Amino acid sequence: MDLTATTNVVNFILAMGNVFRGRVVDEAGNPITNTVIRTDFDFKNQVNAPFSWSSRTDGNGRFEWNSAPAEELCYWFEANGFSAIRGLPLLADGSDHLITLKRPTTP
Repeated sequence: MDLTATTNVVNFILAMGNVFRGRVVDEAGNPITNTVIRTDFDFKNQVNAPFSWSSRTDGNGRFEWNSAPAEELCYWFEANGFSAIRGLPLLADGSDHLITLKRPTTP
């Protein structure tokens, strides 16, 4: 912003945030409560997350971020007793993302 005259007023117009929402379930479709969701490293492109955001699922396995950026970000989903999903690229497009976590298999 180039200021050409003295002023004490600056107006900022911010774009509306995008909605990133979804539900985390197990393989039988049961909700997984208290799952940690956070932005993650982009393993494919070897890029750090541009910022940090995290949340947890509610009693129905649901999560929502109502001020997410428009670009695709990678996310990490982790819950006790389940294998984590890392670097999952998703868009904050207002749709309900369904994330299925699996229990680890023992050899």
